[in-house]
Amino acid sequence: MYVDRLASGAAIYEHDVVSWTVPDVARIDEPFTGPERGILDGFLDWHRSSCCGSAPGLTGEQLALASVPPSNLSLLGIVRHMADMERAWFRIRFRGEALPRLYDHEDAAFKHADPARAEADFAAFTEECDLALKAVARASLDDEFTGGRGRTCRCAGCTPT
Repeated sequence: MYVDRLASGAAIYEHDVVSWTVPDVARIDEPFTGPERGILDGFLDWHRSSCCGSAPGLTGEQLALASVPPSNLSLLGIVRHMADMERAWFRIRFRGEALPRLYDHEDAAFKHADPARAEADFAAFTEECDLALKAVARASLDDEFTGGRGRTCRCAGCTPT
């Protein structure tokens, strides 16, 4: 049924219906040497680009497919979960911003992965990554924050309080 692919990566199907597909993402090479902050930022960027770079060309329907039913684990669910984690760890926990979590319960990112919202979910992940970078741009690796679950977190690791 597939007919052609646009420069944006969208697939054109019969009857001129355009379906969004995951665009190609340039994978970032993580640094292995250099200042500690640069290495930490580089590894985070590598993992972020790996999250989206694992699915170029897939449609929302393909992204939302469960890997092994009855599990609800899907690539789209992972992207949604990662957007929520970017918000939770960097903005809510580290910066102390009074923001709601993206999903109302732990499994919602996976349970409610909607193929029709795949493009918006990828955009939300990208936005949360950008906001997380801004949230920690001036932070020191020695800064402490409340990480939840009764712990004080340090960039070098968590220790119980």
